[in-house]
Amino acid sequence: MAASGHRRALGGAYELLRLSNQINTSRTIPSNTRHRRQPPPPAAAPRQSDRVTLVPAPEPPRPPVEPIPAPPPPPTPAAAPAPAAAPPISIPEPEPEPVAAVPQDLPEPAILLPEEQTATPYNGSVSKVPSSKFGRLLHYGGLAASLGWGMASEAVSRRPSAPAAEGDSSAPQRRSLLMSEANLERLVSKLGKMRGAALKLGQFMSIQDTKQLPPQLEAILQRVQNSANYMPEWQTERVLRDTLGDDWRSHFSEFDLRPFAAASIGQVHRAKLSPSSPLARNTTKYPNLTDLAVKVQFPGVRESIASDLGTLRWLLVASAALPRGLYLDNTLRVLGRELEDECDYEREAECGRRMRELVETSRDRGLRDAFAVPRVVDELSGKMVLTTELMHGRPLKDVLTLSQDKRDWIGQRILQLCMHELFEFRLMQTDPNWSNFLYNQSTGKLELIDFGATREYTPEFMDVYGKLLDAAIEQDREAAIRYSNELGYFTGQESEASLSRSLSPRYTYTHRAMINAHLDSLFALATPFRPSSPSPFPFGTLGPPITAQIRSQIPVMLRERLTPPPEETYSLNRKLSGAFLLCERLASHVPVRDMYERARNR
Repeated sequence: MAASGHRRALGGAYELLRLSNQINTSRTIPSNTRHRRQPPPPAAAPRQSDRVTLVPAPEPPRPPVEPIPAPPPPPTPAAAPAPAAAPPISIPEPEPEPVAAVPQDLPEPAILLPEEQTATPYNGSVSKVPSSKFGRLLHYGGLAASLGWGMASEAVSRRPSAPAAEGDSSAPQRRSLLMSEANLERLVSKLGKMRGAALKLGQFMSIQDTKQLPPQLEAILQRVQNSANYMPEWQTERVLRDTLGDDWRSHFSEFDLRPFAAASIGQVHRAKLSPSSPLARNTTKYPNLTDLAVKVQFPGVRESIASDLGTLRWLLVASAALPRGLYLDNTLRVLGRELEDECDYEREAECGRRMRELVETSRDRGLRDAFAVPRVVDELSGKMVLTTELMHGRPLKDVLTLSQDKRDWIGQRILQLCMHELFEFRLMQTDPNWSNFLYNQSTGKLELIDFGATREYTPEFMDVYGKLLDAAIEQDREAAIRYSNELGYFTGQESEASLSRSLSPRYTYTHRAMINAHLDSLFALATPFRPSSPSPFPFGTLGPPITAQIRSQIPVMLRERLTPPPEETYSLNRKLSGAFLLCERLASHVPVRDMYERARNR
C-alpha cells in the first residue's frame, strides 16, 4: 500500500509537469515578438528644473510627546502566531532576475512615520514586475515545472517505512511531497516576484488561519504575506509618466524612488509637494499640504487577474493542497472581485473621500474627534497612481507598551468604528491589517489609511445580519438557524427540525456537526455583546480568547459545510475577527454592549 501511495504521489508530480508543458505551449498565447522582454529605456538626463531630490528632507520639529518605548513581549499571549520569514533561495527562472533578501517585517501598503523610514530603510528585493499575460504565464509554467521535478525527486529519495492504512488517500502524500523544503523556497521566491493574485491569495488564505491547512502551506502563506519585491526605478517612473504625464516631476520638490512599503498590487513612496506647483497655491482645497504618500500600482497586475487565478487554481488542484471545505472556486471568485476592487485606484480614492466625509459628519462626536482620514490629491491620482497626504502616526503593532488607559482608548475607538461602519455607514474598510490603523500621539488621533478593500453592504443584508447577531447575543438557537438560512450559510435544509429519518447517518451527522460548529462560533463572537458579560469587556484576559474559540470551530465547518458561506461575510467576518484580535493583543477593556446598542439605535 505504501508503494502504491508513492506511485500516486509521483502521479501528482507528473500532473504538475504536464501542467507546466500545457502552460508553456498553449496555442492561445500570441507568439509575436512584442511580448519579449525589452531592456529598460535609457534614462534621459533631466533638465535642471526637472531634477528631483531623492533623499528625505529634515522633518519639521514637532511638539514634544510622550515617547513610545520599544515594544517588549505583548501583555497577553498572542491569539495568532507572528509570521515567520526567511530569505528565499534563488532558483533558475525563465527570465533571470536579481534576487535579494526578503524583508523580515513588510506590512501592507501603509503610511509610516518618516523617521521610521529613515531609521529602518526598506530592504526588499528589486525585480521587474512581469507585466504581460504571456510573461506571467511563462513564470507560472516555470514554477509548475520546478515543483513537479521537486516532487518527483522527493518521492524517489524516500523509502516507505510502513504499509499505509486501509483506505488512506494519496492526497496527504502528495501534499507532503509538494511541501518539501526546496519547494517551499521555490514558492516563496516565485510568488514574491509575481505579486498580484499570487501574493493576494497568500494573504487571503493566511487570514483564514485554519488548522485544516497543512502546516507547510501555512508557512508558505505567512512568508508570502510578508514578501513583496519592488519595481526598479525605470519601471516606477514609466508608470508615473503614463498616469500623471511627462511633467509629473514638476509637482514634487522631493520624490524618493525607493518605496517605504510594498505589497500585493503596489508600492508606496514618500514625496513633498513643490511650492511652485499650482496645487500648493490652491490653499482652499489643499491647506497646509506638503508631505505626500504616492501609491504606484504594479503594471499588468490588474489585466492578469483572471489568468493568474486560473493558473493558481490548476496548481492548487494538481497539488491537492487545500481541503474540500474551502470551496476553492468560490474562494477564488471572491478573491478575484476583491483584487479587482483593490486594483481600481479611482474607486479607492472615492472610498477614501466617502469615509473621510462620513467620519467628519458622523452624529457621534467621539468618532469625529478620534479619527483622521487623509485627503486625496485628485490632480496627482489616476488609474495606477494614488496620491494622498502623508499621515505621521505609528502602526498599532508599535504601541503595545502604552499605558492601559491609552490601550483601552485605542481598542474602544476601533470597535466603535466597526459598529458605525456596519450600522450607520454600511461602508466598511475590511482589511484587518494592523498597519492600516496608525496612532498619532501628537494629535491624539487614530489615522485610517488604505481603502482598497472597502466594501458597501445593502440595507437588506445588514437588517438580517443584525437580527442574526441579536439571536447570537440571546443564544437563541432556533432564531440563529433561521437567520443563517436566510443569509445563505446553510443549504436551507439543515435546520434541526428538518433532519429526516430517511437521511443516511453520515448526512445527518454532517448537518448536526455543521450547525453546532456554526452556532458555537457565532455565540463566541457575541460574548462581549451580552448583558451578562463584564462591561467594559476585558479582551484577552477573560478565559480563552474569542478569536481562538472561533478558530477552533473552523476545521469542523470546513469539513462538514455543504455550501460556501455568503459572499458578504468573507470580508465582514475578516474585519470583525481582526478587530477582536487587535483588542486581545492590546488587552483593551471595551464597553462593547453599550457601543452596539448606540450604533443599532441611531
